[in-house]
Amino acid sequence: MKILITTVKLGMGHFKASESLSKQLKTQYPDAEIVVLDFLHYVFPDYSKKIYDTYTQFVKKGKKLYNYLYQKSESSSIHCQAFIPPHFVHKMEKCIFEQMPDVIISTCSLCSQVVSLAKEKTYINTPFITCITDFSSHPSWRNPHTDFYLVGSIAIKEKLIQDGIPENKICVNGIPVQDEFQPAKSSEATLGQYQTKKLLIMGGGLGLIPSGESFFDFLNHHAYIKTTVIVGNNKKLLRKLREAYQNIYIIGYTKHVAFYMQQADLVLTKPGGLTLSEAIHCEVPLLLFKPELNQEVKNCEFILQKNIGEIFSPVHTEQIEQFIFDDTRLLQMKKNMQLLKSEIDREPLYQFLSAACYDVFTPLYSHGK
Repeated sequence: MKILITTVKLGMGHFKASESLSKQLKTQYPDAEIVVLDFLHYVFPDYSKKIYDTYTQFVKKGKKLYNYLYQKSESSSIHCQAFIPPHFVHKMEKCIFEQMPDVIISTCSLCSQVVSLAKEKTYINTPFITCITDFSSHPSWRNPHTDFYLVGSIAIKEKLIQDGIPENKICVNGIPVQDEFQPAKSSEATLGQYQTKKLLIMGGGLGLIPSGESFFDFLNHHAYIKTTVIVGNNKKLLRKLREAYQNIYIIGYTKHVAFYMQQADLVLTKPGGLTLSEAIHCEVPLLLFKPELNQEVKNCEFILQKNIGEIFSPVHTEQIEQFIFDDTRLLQMKKNMQLLKSEIDREPLYQFLSAACYDVFTPLYSHGK
């Protein structure tokens, strides 16, 4: 079996989900060949870094335009595929011809659209899976030539069914995370008002942490809250915080996020799908920065609905104190996270892959199409 996983590095969440899914599948199918492809780098090998840097600036400074385009594409009768450059489709066709996979998986909506178009415009009939890496289902994720969907929860599965996707084409796989994202061995919250609590602050792969000096001053001088901040690849923010706050542990990009989550009583983070899934798997309650992008708004709605976190108001720093010392509430949220994890059932995915590799599907090129 050969599996091609297509993704992009816009914020790193999609790419990390691809790596996690690759490991999940490798465990299930040790003899499988699994290729994780950064599609934008494949299309623009000399310019992909510039594209990703530009995207980062766009997310920081162009939120209104980003959200406008997101909302228009969500409500428009014109499918997002209509705006995909033909060059992307040609490149995807070339990639599939080169790789000759038995199955294609996408962990980003852009790749899902491009693969769907490639299947529509050619004789390619390779089984295709879309893995949705948010706790919502924007129309860009749903494409006519997708054979199977992986979703993060039963709620997303039900939404897809409402949108016309057959139930037998959907698997609650969870948003893929690495195996090390597990609860700490001691799942009990640190009890007692005057016991030191541990707060973990994360800004996603781009290190975007929207809080002012008074917020960090509060944490820097709090006697009973020990704070760790992961700023990702934001080197400027790393230097700034390290110089200003001696009582806060500041780190940049790290491969040990699971370790820091397992140590934490509470995670304060941007509401990106992958980070939220990591916290759910570690069973650490969530305090979320106010969402700025529309998909983050949807993710926040999900977190609030499932009662596993709340939205943080930077002008009310005492909210952290009230939350992190409320042991009853923290323990209830941990239990709610356990319920969410119990929804995961990966057997339908493995049944689909087995069918794909035993010629239930037609060959790569179906001339009768």
